[in-house]
Amino acid sequence: MAGVGDLNESDVAFPCSAPQVNYCGKDRGSFLHRLRSAGAAYIPMATQHPRSLEFGGPVYSPTTAWGFRLASDDAALVSNKIGILTFHRCVNYGAYWQVRCLSDFFKRAGYEPQVLDYGWKGFLVREIGHALRPFRGAPKSDVFRFGVKTLKCYGAQQRLRRTPGFSLRSPPDFSDFDLITVGSDEVWNLSHPWLGKVPLFFGERLKPKRLVSYAASFGNYAATNGLPAEWAHRLQRFDNISVRDNNSFELVQQHVGRTPTLVLDPCLLAETLEVPAQTSSEPPYVLVYGNRFVPELIAATRQWARTKNLPIISVGYRNDWTDRSILTAGPHDFLRMVNGAAAVVTTYFHGCVFSLRCQRPFIAQLSPYRANKVAGLLSMVKATHRIFDPAIPGKLEALLTTPIEPQTLSAISHLRSTSVHYLEGCLAC
Repeated sequence: MAGVGDLNESDVAFPCSAPQVNYCGKDRGSFLHRLRSAGAAYIPMATQHPRSLEFGGPVYSPTTAWGFRLASDDAALVSNKIGILTFHRCVNYGAYWQVRCLSDFFKRAGYEPQVLDYGWKGFLVREIGHALRPFRGAPKSDVFRFGVKTLKCYGAQQRLRRTPGFSLRSPPDFSDFDLITVGSDEVWNLSHPWLGKVPLFFGERLKPKRLVSYAASFGNYAATNGLPAEWAHRLQRFDNISVRDNNSFELVQQHVGRTPTLVLDPCLLAETLEVPAQTSSEPPYVLVYGNRFVPELIAATRQWARTKNLPIISVGYRNDWTDRSILTAGPHDFLRMVNGAAAVVTTYFHGCVFSLRCQRPFIAQLSPYRANKVAGLLSMVKATHRIFDPAIPGKLEALLTTPIEPQTLSAISHLRSTSVHYLEGCLAC
């Protein structure tokens, strides 16, 4: 299996047993043709190791709403009684893993959940546009590499069991479902740039036998803003409510009149998580995940890495201050890279989640958009000391050499028990 060193950006190599891209056909210069060729590299082959089937990806088809289709899609049409409604179509690692891990929980409980597979052209255009060009000042050549990342994310999403596609604006009522859970993710964020204030995520039109939330969040929509009555009224229909951060807890408690259960992100639900194997020759490295790092954190990270003789690798986004930026990594590559890192520096919520998941030393920088989520998570697991503070000299150096503390692991274990108990209660009713 390919290692970090094999992820050659200039060659656009594909890790995790995927073959190299083979450009063919007359339209070699076509961007769309190149992306389709790249996507074809993820079709599972009978000669591949069984593990590589997990990394199977999309086959282009103009007949599908999302432009991608797998042979396994027909299996997703089989009716069952548990649905998950979340931001599963977002092109980022956390969006995939949170729905995958929640789905896996229900499978371990003996169910076959389906992800409610909504579509909306406006959302699709904005999401893919942002995925291909997250920063306008970046080199235009990055678009192709981000296109490969996008295909990998959608390829992973397509392997989830899903309902038949439907419009986000006019969904079915799913009255034949026994349970629908809304979340995880910031599904109630009224400030989300393109999925904010969508009534469906607040339960509008949904009529399952039981409607619950799991690890729902209001994201960067602050509790000090209050919650308008129309949205609070919709949440009163839920049979059970759980959230994943204190900001969301306050909004529900104060404006919905309910005391929600505080639970873990689904990625921390299971005690173990299968991680793609590392190669024995893979050297240690500092992993950077996120963007808009402050100069003080950049300088401290570079200095510490030099003293440890460790390369700095950015995954998923370009950070020119690192030794290397790997833009083509998919969700499984991301998990493998976090697990293989000597330490993690991040601005993202799921950067923290997977550092905790893989028990890797990490430090987190708060940003205006993610402060509620990141600070809320770290407060829950007694790890607020891992928030970067430029006023404390030597803090980064100390934290990146300190394993995840016992009190944090204990807090995660306790919250895991609470989370499992909550979900088991939802299933039992």
